[in-house]
Amino acid sequence: MAFSTGLAGMRVFSYSAASVLGLLMVSNTLAPVLTTRSERAIVNAPSYLITAPIDGVVQGMTMNTGSRLRDGETVARIRNVSVDQAKLVELRLRVSEMTQEITQRNLRLKTFETQAAQLSDQVLRMQREVLGNLENELAINQTRIERLEATLGLAKGAAARQAKLQTAGIVSKTVAEDQLVTADIVQSQLDELQLGKRQLVERLNAARKGIIVGIDSGQVPTLQAEWRSATQAIALLKGEISTQEDGLRAVIAMRDAEEHRVSLLSETSVEVQGQSEVTTLAIEDGMAARAGDTLARAVRCDQRVIVAIFPERTASKLGPGTAMKISSPDWPEPVPAKVTSILPRTTDTEDTRYVLPFPPTERREFYVMIQPEAAPPQTGGMACGVGAWVTAELQEGTLPQLSAGVRGLLDTALAAIKPNSALAASEDTAFPRHEIAHDVASGL
Repeated sequence: MAFSTGLAGMRVFSYSAASVLGLLMVSNTLAPVLTTRSERAIVNAPSYLITAPIDGVVQGMTMNTGSRLRDGETVARIRNVSVDQAKLVELRLRVSEMTQEITQRNLRLKTFETQAAQLSDQVLRMQREVLGNLENELAINQTRIERLEATLGLAKGAAARQAKLQTAGIVSKTVAEDQLVTADIVQSQLDELQLGKRQLVERLNAARKGIIVGIDSGQVPTLQAEWRSATQAIALLKGEISTQEDGLRAVIAMRDAEEHRVSLLSETSVEVQGQSEVTTLAIEDGMAARAGDTLARAVRCDQRVIVAIFPERTASKLGPGTAMKISSPDWPEPVPAKVTSILPRTTDTEDTRYVLPFPPTERREFYVMIQPEAAPPQTGGMACGVGAWVTAELQEGTLPQLSAGVRGLLDTALAAIKPNSALAASEDTAFPRHEIAHDVASGL
């Protein structure tokens, strides 16, 4: 009877062990086929150095180890009182000298412009006087011509009468000839006046066109020469002023750039890149630093990623933009995420860029970089939750649930193995169940 009971217990234990092993084989064999799930996933983030942009003394530092920093937040100011300003002083002096030279030339320009305006007024006034004189002379000449024409008519009439009287024998030939001579003299005077009139008309027309020469010119040519000299000086000064102003603008630009450089080297602020958390503080407030010296090391919390390891057989299901689900026992609920890239292997550049080196892979495995769509909960560990091991799972409907169901059955089978204590004592030597359980747990 006791032997039958022991045999039955042995049979139950054998069936249970075989069921466990079968479920373990099914789970390990079908899990990669049924689901894309990795428990070898870790939270990581880029690490960077907060450095001093210039030489100087660190002042007003507001960060400490563990400080949470906002994007663009000022964490310190660096002041340098020994910046070389010799070039800035030289440029300022050149700007002052060039400004004074331009001011002096502008004063000379105004003087020449005033002189040219006065000369132009004088020339115009004298031209108007010449025009008035010529018009008066022309009017007088016209009056004399009219008088001589009347006199000539009378002289010709008298000469005709004297000729008739001579023919009649009333007067002598001498008297008649004298009258003719008088008419010729008047005609000559009239011709001279008419010639003078034509000359006056030509001079008047030329004067109206601004051409005044000869006896009518007076001081006009001298004034016009002085006016032309003044206008030439004005044009020359304007060219010199324009050239100097161009040079002044260039020097002012150099001075402003130098002032900006000196301002940056004299005092500047240190700002952080993105949402960060300080992990190491390398310098204290009031200490001297050189440009490029490390002030602190920080972690970019806003660029946290999940580095997960998957077998190559899952590569067809994973790709940039693939929806994932990140979970952890320490998190209240899973966090949605998306695949950003796939790395066949890591490099020294990637390892040094992140806080933690990538975990090692085995044959036919690769890295999947996953970006959480929401900030994952920070539950202890390193800065920004870096170093937390999580589970990365593909969101693809019922297949993950099926794999999870298989694992649930496996856990139930392990819990069901409870042999009685009497049989366990006699079977521990022949059937080391603790080793089997250890192997099963390791397989999970």
